Amino acid sequence: MVLKCESGGPWPVRVVKTGNDVFLRHGWQEFVQDNSLQENNFLFFTYDGNAELAVQIFEDTGLERDYSAAASETHQEDDASPRVQNLGREARDPKEEINGDREERIRSFLSSCGNDLFEKQMRRHNVANPFTLRIPLEFAEEHLGRNKTVVRLISAKSQKSCKVNYTYNVRNKQCTFVGGWGKFARRNNLKIGNFCIFELVGERTFRVFVF
Repeated sequence: MVLKCESGGPWPVRVVKTGNDVFLRHGWQEFVQDNSLQENNFLFFTYDGNAELAVQIFEDTGLERDYSAAASETHQEDDASPRVQNLGREARDPKEEINGDREERIRSFLSSCGNDLFEKQMRRHNVANPFTLRIPLEFAEEHLGRNKTVVRLISAKSQKSCKVNYTYNVRNKQCTFVGGWGKFARRNNLKIGNFCIFELVGERTFRVFVF
């Protein structure tokens, strides 16, 4: 059995029957982590045939989680994310301001890196629900394309990797990391104001540096 939802998939799980009860195991925990499920979230399962379950996720407010809406709400904010030369002046919160030493280290890295990359400064929606990360459109179209796929993010510090779902919204031309991104953010203890550099080191594979 596999699970699918708007954030991507599939997530293989095993269905186990105990008495009159049916449980999802062996893969369920990964689905929970990748989709940042919390207590009081409500899930609606629809059997699509071919051993597939479509999952709708509802927040404790009763509203369905809408990844496209979350990306749309942050469109202006993400597009306006300052490049490294402007971070100190344009950060929206004093806590997010890049100090001189950190800015110099970022500049040094960027000048020495020969691979394609993109940079993002972490905002609330990147490090907390709904755990989404917008990717610059030009970069995404050139290197990841316009179809849903899975990318691999490797922490430059720990060398541990996570699989993350990449989605491309044709209507809004928005490219986003969704399912799996929350797991990466939590594992690497990402905070608002962290500056992340995503270095393309292979096909759909990124090494991520956190400053």
